[in-house]
Amino acid sequence: MFKRCLHFLFTLLFTFSIWAQSPEISSAAPASDFSLRAETTLPVFLGLGLGYSFTPQFDLAFYFGVTPELYYKLIGQVAAKYGGNDSYDDVIEAAFQNNRVIKAQGNYFFTKKGSGYNLGMGFYQVTSSGQAEIDTVLAASTGEDYTTLKNLLIALGRSTQVDLNGTLQVFEIRGGYDWSLSEKSILRAFAGVAKVTTADIKLKTGLNNFEASQAGSTLMRQSESDLEKIIIDNGLSPIVGLDYQFQF
Repeated sequence: MFKRCLHFLFTLLFTFSIWAQSPEISSAAPASDFSLRAETTLPVFLGLGLGYSFTPQFDLAFYFGVTPELYYKLIGQVAAKYGGNDSYDDVIEAAFQNNRVIKAQGNYFFTKKGSGYNLGMGFYQVTSSGQAEIDTVLAASTGEDYTTLKNLLIALGRSTQVDLNGTLQVFEIRGGYDWSLSEKSILRAFAGVAKVTTADIKLKTGLNNFEASQAGSTLMRQSESDLEKIIIDNGLSPIVGLDYQFQF
């Protein structure tokens, strides 16, 4: 899916770049340059990237970074409030304990260089892992109370933790404004919306006999499917952020 998104982004930018070669548009200063970038996008991303301007009005950038703890805690709180289930908060925070984000982004500029408005779209791939209590995870996915199961595991001296591993793909569209701070540096402020398009969640209890049983396997697979649906159904968020660029 991420590769298809990148292909779509490249195709769109290439089409725009060909159109932009008309004399009226390409008569500005040199079109091609690289830039180092630092971006924060609340509540999704914080990281560094490398950008390249194909023409004075189109560029493409790749970023590597993370979803910081402050950001994913905010996601969890909002999900719990609007999803009507307090367990969402704990599960999301647990799932994002360890994460990394890859991002591809393209931008169209309404002015050729310097200060001005722009329109952008991007694709994120978020890979994350963490641990949460088994009753919390199952309650978030099914809405049932699994306190008895947790107490039984405690009595047996077994771990009550569930490993969560997830891969999310997120699409964003945004509008922004650039300020030229100097000949080589630019500050961009932007706002828009981000939507989770796909989610792949894997759960593992470490209870091999339980997971191998028909009842256990069914419960785990259904919980994974339910969590994926919850994430996609509720994975729509406004975004705001800043991007600093140094051209070289």
